Amino acid sequence: MVSQISKENIELYINKLVGVHTMHNLSVQDDPEKGIGAAWTWVKKEMEKSIPVSGGRLLVEYVDYTVGGEEHGLFGAAHMADMASREKWNIVAILNNDMIGNSGSSGTLLNDNMRVRVFSEGIPAY
Repeated sequence: MVSQISKENIELYINKLVGVHTMHNLSVQDDPEKGIGAAWTWVKKEMEKSIPVSGGRLLVEYVDYTVGGEEHGLFGAAHMADMASREKWNIVAILNNDMIGNSGSSGTLLNDNMRVRVFSEGIPAY
């Protein structure tokens, strides 16, 4: 699987996702070629390809929860958190890939398109 990581494959993945046109939360969800539904279906299929390639090493249950349009309110994230709490999920790690629409910071007034700003917070130990 690691050998599949390359500039060409990353470019292929980006082009595939760009090819579904728009992925905002009001886009088409049930079209196999366009919108957020097409993007989700493609990502799921790509992840499923890793299961047989791993030689049986993927024995854990991996949950990929993708929500869109959180700028309109954290409805998807709140729903997932409520569900995880209610069902008592054993959460080991969370990756939040929140795409920011610009490279400027309203908090620091810095504008730097050559660096990635990373915001991270640990899970509280209750």
